[in-house]
Amino acid sequence: MPAYLIRHRAGERGDILVEGNDLTLTLTDNWAVLSDTHGPTLAIPAEQTSDIQRIDPEDGPADEPAEE
Repeated sequence: MPAYLIRHRAGERGDILVEGNDLTLTLTDNWAVLSDTHGPTLAIPAEQTSDIQRIDPEDGPADEPAEE
């Protein structure tokens, strides 16, 4: 299941992980909006985010070694 990791700027609230099969990310001048087939699920002011990273299922967590 695809997911998006939203990292806040230093000193802001904790990071957010949002998962869903049909999530889409839309960036506007002032907002980062995650939506699914039912509409917007999360909107964050762009000025509060450090970065947003899509994590695909085959990526897996960064701290686990890849299987051979």
